Amino acid sequence: MRAAAHVQLAVTLALAPLTVYWFAQVPLIGPLANAFAIPWVSVLITPSVLAGLVLPAPLDAFALRIAHGLLDVMMAGLQWLSGPRWALWWLPQPDGWTLAAAAAGVLWCLAPRGWPLRWAAPLTWLPLVAAAPSGPPHGSFRLTALDIGQGTSVLIETAHHALLFDAGPGPESTHAGERVVVPFLRAQGVNVLDTLIVSHADSDHSGGVPAVLEAIEVRQMVAALAPANARQHGADTLPCAAGQRWQWDGVEFAMLWPDAGPLQGKPNAHCCA
Repeated sequence: MRAAAHVQLAVTLALAPLTVYWFAQVPLIGPLANAFAIPWVSVLITPSVLAGLVLPAPLDAFALRIAHGLLDVMMAGLQWLSGPRWALWWLPQPDGWTLAAAAAGVLWCLAPRGWPLRWAAPLTWLPLVAAAPSGPPHGSFRLTALDIGQGTSVLIETAHHALLFDAGPGPESTHAGERVVVPFLRAQGVNVLDTLIVSHADSDHSGGVPAVLEAIEVRQMVAALAPANARQHGADTLPCAAGQRWQWDGVEFAMLWPDAGPLQGKPNAHCCA
């Protein structure tokens, strides 16, 4: 058990820099999940699959159904383990120098016993856990159109503020809100959205909103048709209307459409612009 725990710690540390680079997160629950999943696969699932390969019909199908059931149980357990927010430590995506320093720290930390100054190895990880990179200069903005397929999701950042225009499709389509939008925001270090604008109710624009509200703090949502669960997550809501104006860090924003008043007709006719 001690040797297995040592291996799990070493694997977790060794993979942490690359995990942050690729997924903008460190799974703190990883060693515990492996302690459950590895024996389950090795002792139960793999023998059942091998039995399914060598047994004659109909015993082969019976063995594979057992393997499938065991896999379902394992996935349900891992899903339960990953539920708490603390199970994942979200970090901004590192640049090349930060990644190189963290990788050197891993080698330093996992060096043989007696290696000099091993206690100082964690210092090389400080850039990895540092705050997200600063926004664009005052008076300018950075606009990123996310590749979410059918639909729209655009992030606009000023020096100290962030606005998301639409959140892409949700579970009814490609899960882009959960798969693309939220991970990108996390990787950019955007943990708070000052404003979320939902242009209209079509699912390829609003379907990802629940995933964003669940993962990111949204202070205000402006929408032609505001989803009801926004207030449950503490976001102020108001309808978009021509004439609305605000300024962030020297950058002026203005709503051009729709006209104020009751919304009539199809949703596309009164999209927020």
